[in-house]
Amino acid sequence: MPATFSRTLRSLESDAPRRGMLLVVGLLVTVWTAWFFAVPVRVYEVTENARLEVESAAHPVSVQLDGRVTVTNLSIGRDVQKDEIVLVLDSEDERLALSEHRATHDGLTAELVAQRARIAAENEAASRHRAARHVAIQEARAAVEESEARSKYSELQLDALERLRARAATSRDEYARARAEAEALRALVKSTHLAPERLERELEAEATDHRARIAAFEVDAVRLASEIATESAIIRRLEHAVTRRYVRAPISGCVGAVAPTLRVGAVVRVGETVASIVPHGEARAVALFPVAALGRIHTSQRARLRLQGFPWTQYGPVQAQVDHVGNEPNSGLIRVELILIPDPRSPIPITHGLPGTAEVEVERVSPATLVLRSAGHYLSARRGMVMSPQDSSR
Repeated sequence: MPATFSRTLRSLESDAPRRGMLLVVGLLVTVWTAWFFAVPVRVYEVTENARLEVESAAHPVSVQLDGRVTVTNLSIGRDVQKDEIVLVLDSEDERLALSEHRATHDGLTAELVAQRARIAAENEAASRHRAARHVAIQEARAAVEESEARSKYSELQLDALERLRARAATSRDEYARARAEAEALRALVKSTHLAPERLERELEAEATDHRARIAAFEVDAVRLASEIATESAIIRRLEHAVTRRYVRAPISGCVGAVAPTLRVGAVVRVGETVASIVPHGEARAVALFPVAALGRIHTSQRARLRLQGFPWTQYGPVQAQVDHVGNEPNSGLIRVELILIPDPRSPIPITHGLPGTAEVEVERVSPATLVLRSAGHYLSARRGMVMSPQDSSR
């Protein structure tokens, strides 16, 4: 009996490690089965086509004319303000032409001022001459009245002398003298009657001469004004041409890129983009996903970015959240915009244009579901491959 008990005890001692191993394996299988069917795992949509951007797109700086660079204020990283002059092209020809036409404009303006002064002086002279002629006409009319009065008085004297002569009360010489004086006064009346009419005709002729001279002066003034207007238009055109050779910043922001050949003395062509300005603003991420992810990515989903140049094993990812999802594919890709949730302790610089990989958490499912889903995709693909030869034979 003691021998049998000892053998049984030794048997149990030899089977203990095996049973412990089986227990551990069974426990592991149970835990793995529970994890495989019950514990959800995160599923991500991943794209390597992602980059950081500011809220507004970068604006290109383009030139409007061909020209040689004389001044450049463009350097990467420099802050600029809207409408600030960042590039100046050579405008010496336009400036010389502008100086010439401005001198011509000033000369014509001075000549026009003198011509208008001449017109004013001629009008004033005509007015004064007309006033003087009116006084002369009034004097001539007064002389007519005076000669008529004298002639009337001499006629009365002659009538009186004729009555006295009929009674032989006066001498023949006195009567002859009175008669001659009356005839002279009648002739004077006739001549004085012609003087006002002559003066009026002379006034009309002189007024016509004044009007003709003034009209000629006004024609010259109109010609000068037309030439001044032409010169003004040329000056404005040249000033605009000079202005177009000043390239201004389209927006306020930071210079993000500069053409490698841009330097003082370089020749640029019309429409050439010489730099780009990144506007100030909060950074975000823009990712392009395959169109198949259109129904799986939604607003407010969690996401993360792994930026190039900053290994995630060392720096970690940048957390983000889906903000907008495009619904119109472009070249088989949809645009997804992400709001960044950066860690203030992270050394990763959030700068415009930094590329990386974007991962959006689209769902949480068990590993069993993933395996079944993969098997379904595999079987569907195999069935399609099998059916394709049959379809082609038909």
